Amino acid sequence: ERVQAYLDAVVAKDVDAGRSQLCAVMHDAFDAGATGPNGDFADHFKVPEAAITDIRPGPRGQQVDVSVTVAVGSRKAVRPLVFTVTRDGADWCISGEAPGSATPSPSGTPVS
Repeated sequence: ERVQAYLDAVVAKDVDAGRSQLCAVMHDAFDAGATGPNGDFADHFKVPEAAITDIRPGPRGQQVDVSVTVAVGSRKAVRPLVFTVTRDGADWCISGEAPGSATPSPSGTPVS
């Protein structure tokens, strides 16, 4: 739920909605980089597609694999990411985001 809300915020370029899905410990890093040149909310990036591809238990909560299509002009690339979702008090929040590994597509060729 938290990761889907974050992905929806990235697609909509809604920085506040994206930030609200993160654990408090991630807010400073998010504020410093989210709209920067390589940030999830950078103005020159468009995200026409983002989807959750897998959810599994992890050492600090749940690991949520996603596939994000990023477009810059007419160029598109699919990037795998892994989000860590943990319990923070009574609620869940995103506590980490890292590059994922390429997963095979149905045709057997890597996605990224």
